[in-house]
Amino acid sequence: MNLSYAWLLSLSGLLTVLGITALVVAIPGCNILFKASDAKTEFYSVRAAYWCTILGATVFGLILIGGLVQHILLRFLKGQ
Repeated sequence: MNLSYAWLLSLSGLLTVLGITALVVAIPGCNILFKASDAKTEFYSVRAAYWCTILGATVFGLILIGGLVQHILLRFLKGQ
């Protein structure tokens, strides 16, 4: 598995977008379609979408910070 900077950035962005889409579109849509849905299932799906969004945004931020630190270190070492 190639864990390049761009690959991790796109994967975390995709994870964040999927979580937000599930929170904004999929879960309310399913609630409208299935009026007699179980509240426990909806609770777990909302919780899973929150975790997906939070983890995706966290990984996205860590990758951006890591890329920035790498850029600063490479520029610093190149100057010496």
